[in-house]
Amino acid sequence: SGQVPAGGTAVRAVVGVAEQARACGRGDVVFEVYDQAGRPLYSSGLLTSADGARSLEVPLRGVDAVTLAVLEGRRGRDCDHADWADAAFVR
Repeated sequence: SGQVPAGGTAVRAVVGVAEQARACGRGDVVFEVYDQAGRPLYSSGLLTSADGARSLEVPLRGVDAVTLAVLEGRRGRDCDHADWADAAFVR
């Protein structure tokens, strides 16, 4: 988790199953963003190793801190290698 910097209006990232896990064909994960009270701000839905990367931008109005999380998909943890690329706060 991390504190939202002064003037931070959103968190932006590119998410997806890691390239090295694609050959496995079993990786599936869900990316989520929570506020300081644990309330969900964003869920990617299930992303599989066949899906490409997905851009996200989550508004942070009234949010002091965020937690970035990756949850297991429907097939357990095998090949669930997830990437948060270029994650940054937007001002």
